[in-house]
Amino acid sequence: MQCIPGKATRARTAEKNKTSSRISRLEGRLDGLVSQLERSRVLPTDTNLVSPPLSNEDSSFSTIAPSLRIPTTVFGFASEEALVEFREKMVKYFPFMHLPHDADWLQRHRPFLSKCILSATSQSTSEKLELGEQIKNELIQRVYINNDPRAVNIDLLLGLLTFIAWGHDNLLHKSAARVSRFTQLAIGLAFDLRLNKQQQQESHMLPGKALSETQENTLEEKRAVLGCWMMSSVVSSYLKQIDPLQWTPYMNECLETLAKSSESINDEIFVHQVRLQRVAGEIDDMKHTGKARSSFYIMSLQHRIDIIKRHMSPRLAKDRILLSSIYYTDMSIYGLYLDDESSSSNAQSLEYLYMCLQATKSATENFFEIPITECIGLSFTFFTQLARTILVLFKLSTFKNEAWDNKFVRKEIDVLQVLDRLLKVIDEAKLMIGSQGDDGFLDRSSIIFATVKSWCLSKLESKHVTANDVASGDICDFISDENYVPEDFVLDDAWLKEYLNL
Repeated sequence: MQCIPGKATRARTAEKNKTSSRISRLEGRLDGLVSQLERSRVLPTDTNLVSPPLSNEDSSFSTIAPSLRIPTTVFGFASEEALVEFREKMVKYFPFMHLPHDADWLQRHRPFLSKCILSATSQSTSEKLELGEQIKNELIQRVYINNDPRAVNIDLLLGLLTFIAWGHDNLLHKSAARVSRFTQLAIGLAFDLRLNKQQQQESHMLPGKALSETQENTLEEKRAVLGCWMMSSVVSSYLKQIDPLQWTPYMNECLETLAKSSESINDEIFVHQVRLQRVAGEIDDMKHTGKARSSFYIMSLQHRIDIIKRHMSPRLAKDRILLSSIYYTDMSIYGLYLDDESSSSNAQSLEYLYMCLQATKSATENFFEIPITECIGLSFTFFTQLARTILVLFKLSTFKNEAWDNKFVRKEIDVLQVLDRLLKVIDEAKLMIGSQGDDGFLDRSSIIFATVKSWCLSKLESKHVTANDVASGDICDFISDENYVPEDFVLDDAWLKEYLNL
């Protein structure tokens, strides 16, 4: 057989690997990308879609960011009706901002936040999806593409936190990872804006430059950084994919300032929510250590909660939202003993388990007192507390210890009945607000909790619940993405994995 020399092939390979050739190919690709971006910069010219005039501070960022995918409809900003709905029924579940102005002011001075509020209050699935695309496009443009230093501002951070808390993007796109990614971005914005520490005077070495003035962060900025910390702490505990924003001494100052503020009726609730979440976050960090289950450690944590309660005004004693945070923290403390069945035979351990059961029961009853009309306004931070309650109740119902009576737990509060009531609430909410369109966030929620109920039922009836069925983590991800399996439920059933990973 005749041997054919490979000279031509080697020559082509050498030419392909030449630096100049590689640069030429890269330039060609960049030219193509730039052309695509320029083509995508064209927006609809319908005069009805033109934004209202904005202040000089924000006018550069009022338009929709360029994207390779242009939404079929360009929505405007939150109407007065949407703003009132958000202010009265939604923001109190995560009160990291104060909204005293009308919709017109919001459009002019906080246009991105206004658009995110419109997304939060919209009950149309198609509208939520379109708004979500616009919001994400603008985020990409302002954070990663726009060279104007004003592109990242307080408006962007407030809007992003609103989108994470009420945008339901994780449900509509069936991917929990989005929550972690957006939260990580919010942390980056807080750093960029230097909201996590006291503004210091800086000396300039250039001739003619004097000391810059120290600028005190506004109450709006102090709420924002505390809101960013709280969201990151909740997401870190719930999804276990990111680390929370690091707590700084300056944030203690922010808390004290808000505690003394009379600007917003929700400031006091927010301050206590943050303080309680700090305790819950500390428990989550230390739950795998022996110290975390020591009686002394639990007593010290409970003492801290008692101090927080003593500083609450009488008007908050029966506030459902704040009570939810209290019960959540109590469950976090006493639920530490649920992680180790073998070390929970003494009287003290059983007492803590009983206190965990009572906190769980109180949390459940408190949730079902929320009016149906407000259920669609629950924030992601509030939703995680509900998910934790169901998980802890399931653990209590299947806890294997000769001194612990599972039948007593089921008589006190049955996890299956709780899930039935929850599914009924979701159905009533769907009827009340009307059609959301196909596969809305309430439909997704209903599927998720119905699947959880089926799984719980199978485990309770099989009587073969093992330590592998309930893992050591504290938070169950009922909305995991396609590659993530909930840490607290090691699922053997392929069909259940498929449903939970929708």
